Parts: sequence; structure tokens; C-alpha cells
Amino acid sequence: MFGSSFALDVPFPALSGQFAVTSQTIVLKDHSRTDVMSKYGDKSPECSANENFRRIPLTIYAPTNTHDHRPNKYLPKVLTQFMGLPENMASIEKRSFEMNEFTVLEKPKAVIFFSPGLGISSLFYTALLEEVASHGYLIFAFSHPYMSGNVYDATKNCIVPMIDLPIERNPLVKLLGEMIEENIKDFSFVRNFLSKYKIDMKKFFMMGHSGGGMSATYYCDKFDSNCTGVINLDGGDINGIGIEVDGAWPVDKKLSFLKIHSASFPNLDRIQDRDFGEDQYLVDIKRIDHQTFSDKAFFPGMVGHEGDDLLAPFLSQLLINEHVLSFLKARSSSKQRPIEWPSFDNEINKLFTKRHLK
Repeated sequence: MFGSSFALDVPFPALSGQFAVTSQTIVLKDHSRTDVMSKYGDKSPECSANENFRRIPLTIYAPTNTHDHRPNKYLPKVLTQFMGLPENMASIEKRSFEMNEFTVLEKPKAVIFFSPGLGISSLFYTALLEEVASHGYLIFAFSHPYMSGNVYDATKNCIVPMIDLPIERNPLVKLLGEMIEENIKDFSFVRNFLSKYKIDMKKFFMMGHSGGGMSATYYCDKFDSNCTGVINLDGGDINGIGIEVDGAWPVDKKLSFLKIHSASFPNLDRIQDRDFGEDQYLVDIKRIDHQTFSDKAFFPGMVGHEGDDLLAPFLSQLLINEHVLSFLKARSSSKQRPIEWPSFDNEINKLFTKRHLK
């Protein structure tokens, strides 16, 4: 990805919400099942030896009124070394603080489960997740072993390596289906685990990017009727005839749903009017790449190709964040109300279009 001698600054924009954010990475263990995905990968001796359970790494982002603690570091050193990332990425300060002994908001606006894209850990969605949390949302960001890139295990300070993906489309779609099934089990386990604690989950959203967006959609569409809503960030495609991959678009037309679509797949998501429910929306943002939803937007040379006319990172993130927050604000409200979609000057408004049931 980078040469280890290359220095990199990650200038994330300042948080726009009213709350400070605290974060912590933990690992839950589901002893009710083995990790069936491990058969596809090379086991890390430190992380996977003689273990007959599924590990579920989570990064928690929690809004707080406390501001006087040390900022977290962007990435653990063991991950930067494993991936050959610039050394200083382990010392860059995030905008969130260490989750030590201080109280997060007793009543967040809602709880959000976030699932990352295929081949990338949720640690690389810091810009998006800290921003959303600063508006009062409690986020549990999953890193699914053998799907979400090289996954950091905070309990052992080691890495579960990503598996090699098939090049051909059909085997890849089949493997992705298996991964999504395991992700669904991860969501269910953590949902049940959190039910033991005094966490208000009356307002509960799923959100994800790419394969994680498909996982989030499929979970609420088929397995959890108590979802308040789903945000799918460029996950899956529809061929105009029917759903090609589970999780591209919900079958349940009653599910509150927002999908944000990038310019990377201009011929996909030809969704028919009949596919929309009353509270389902598709936002197409022009001149952003599929990877723009992650922190890669801020890494020079990591998004798009030379000559691509892509939006600047701060503007692309602004458009994504404002649509996500508009949907969350309306649907996490105690009373159902119309969504107040973002509006900018005329030139910026031309960069995106929105579709819904007419």
C-alpha cells in the first residue's frame, strides 16, 4: 500500500457535532460457533492457534460531554507494521479520546452497527464514524475476520490476515455470500450481548459500506424486524431485473432505507420505481469513488486513477456525511418526520441526485 519510510498526515476535518467522542477497540468471543471462514485463510499463530470460536473485533465510538482526556492514536503499531504502512500512522492523533473512566451519554440518539467493506477494516472509517458519533450516536464498528482486510485483535495485539479473494466474479459472489452469512451471525451475537446492559436500543440502525452495506441491508431485511433503518454505502448492485446479490436493496418495502451510490459503478443500481418503498431513498453522488466512503479519501493516490476528476476529500466527505446525518436525524427522532435533506449552493447541488417513490 505504502512504503514504510513514507510519512503521511491524515488531516481529517474538525468534528461538526455538539459532542466530543470517545473510542475503544475490544474483542468479543462467540463460543457458540467456530470460525468457518478461517478455512480460507492463513492462520496467524498469535491470533488463531487452537481456537474453536468466532472472534468479533469492535471499535466503539461514543458521544460524551468530557473533553479532557488523551486523544487516541489512529492505528495500532502492529497493524501499520503488518501492512507496511507509514510508521507515523501509529502516532497520528485521532479526534476521539481514550475510553477510560468517564461517562458516555446515558441516552444516545440511537445505536448504530457499522460493517466495513470487503478487504478493509473498520479502523479505516475513522473520519465517517467519529463525525457521526459527534452528533450523539453510539456506534459499534465491526471488523469481520477474513472479510474486513487485516483485522486487529486488541486482546492479543496481533493481526488476523485477510484471505485471498477469487479473481472470477462467480466464485467471488459465492464467497461474499458466505461472508455475509457470518456477518449476520456477528450482528445477532453482539445484539444479544448488548441486551444484558443498560443500553437504550429502541432506535437501532445498521450502516455499512460495500460488502458491509450489503450485510447491513440483508440483516434488517431478513433477520431483524426491529431495525429503525439502514444506510447502505455503495453496497451491491441491481441489474434492472431483480436483486443480483443479497443486500443490494431491501425486499421489504416498509424498511426505512438510504443508499448512497458512487460514480465507480455508473451502470449499476438501475433501480425501478416499483422497487422503492415509501421511506426508501437512493442518492447518487457524482465524482466520488467507491473507496471515498473510507479514510482512503484522505490518502494521496489511494482513491481513483490518475486523470480522474474526483471531488476533493473534504467536499466528498461533506456530501456523504450530510446525507447520512439527515437520514439519521429524522428517523431517530421520537416523532416520524420528513427528512430535511442537505442543500448547498447551486454548483454543489449539481453533484448529487436523489430518487424516491413518486
